[in-house]
Amino acid sequence: AYQRYGRPVHTLEWQVASVANHAFNLETDIIAFPDHLAVVIKKPDDPHHTFSYSLGVEHGWNLSKQQQVDTVAIRLCKHKITPDEAIEKLKKIQAEKSYPIWMIMICITLFGGIIAPLSFASGAVEFGLSTFFSFITALLWLAGEHLPAFNKVYQVTAATLNSFLITVLERQKWFGPINATACMIGGCVWTLPGLHINTALADLSAGSMVAGTARLCWA
Repeated sequence: AYQRYGRPVHTLEWQVASVANHAFNLETDIIAFPDHLAVVIKKPDDPHHTFSYSLGVEHGWNLSKQQQVDTVAIRLCKHKITPDEAIEKLKKIQAEKSYPIWMIMICITLFGGIIAPLSFASGAVEFGLSTFFSFITALLWLAGEHLPAFNKVYQVTAATLNSFLITVLERQKWFGPINATACMIGGCVWTLPGLHINTALADLSAGSMVAGTARLCWA
């Protein structure tokens, strides 16, 4: 759950180790990668026998659900709920729907559209084109939500497609002279990995070199 909802590695390792120790009297070692977790579990009184697992969980973002998982973990560590109750609560958290698809698509579209006038002082034409290309990015994001394999490459697809279309429009001059850079960045700004890079640098600065480097390269 921590991996799925965006917990930085250095705090993820500490939090999971704390839960394992306080709730189950176990020791854990974790290496987090962008698409899976490598977990080693052992008993304090029998360190020579360990159990290793590789869990396929992609790193995502949902700060609201991350906070809910924190609450469950704290209550479990304080023995206010049983492990079975904690599992049921985690299932409910994962089953909760986020914002509606239509609302997310509107936000992606408008967010990209306003980049042109705000960051580049461009006119109405650039605003309209940025909004249109952001809508294309939103459609590709929606396709990625339904096609897990495509979700890994929708950012590259959006950048390539938008760049090609903007180049064509700039050369054909159908809308007159335009600021191609403003339109291009506006159409792809949603796909920029700013938060991923920020988390990777936080992990590197905290000493999680393997996980931090992996996430930085992935971003």
